[in-house]
Amino acid sequence: GLHMTNTEPQKLCACRGTQFSVTVNYSTGYTASVVVTPPSSSGIASFNPSSATATPGNPTVTFTATATLSNVAGLNSTSVIVGNDGQGNTGSTTLSYSVIDPYTIATTLPLTPAGSTVATYAVKVTAANGFAGSVLLTPSVSSSGGSGSPSISAAQTLTLTSGSQSTASFTVNVNGGAT
Repeated sequence: GLHMTNTEPQKLCACRGTQFSVTVNYSTGYTASVVVTPPSSSGIASFNPSSATATPGNPTVTFTATATLSNVAGLNSTSVIVGNDGQGNTGSTTLSYSVIDPYTIATTLPLTPAGSTVATYAVKVTAANGFAGSVLLTPSVSSSGGSGSPSISAAQTLTLTSGSQSTASFTVNVNGGAT
């Protein structure tokens, strides 16, 4: 069989492609081309290219893995990448990977505001390394008793760069006895 190794990507997200390499360790006298193919894998949207050919002169092939759509639940998994020379010789290497969210969201809510008051709360968004883009925050509020209808300020868009944090503040108007 063929002996293969890989350089495992640390973390994958939909925000960027992450490169990894697979090396076919050629033994003396073995000269066949080996087609290396990563399979469909949980949490991974695509491998680019979908397959690549290793040769004795170029035994290492490089792939770019991109995770599934944003805001996925965190996932740790493995994928078995297969090599085949078309002459009955096959090999494999196991790729371990983690899929992460492109950003995380944390909120700081006000203490239970009294009726007929205005309160603010903050939403902090932290970008993963590699994520750059806009995040639309759309707040909502509901009443839990009382006679009034609470209202909240409008949606806000935060623009983030890789690894950065940004905070939006929203104002909640607790009308007429709502609690």
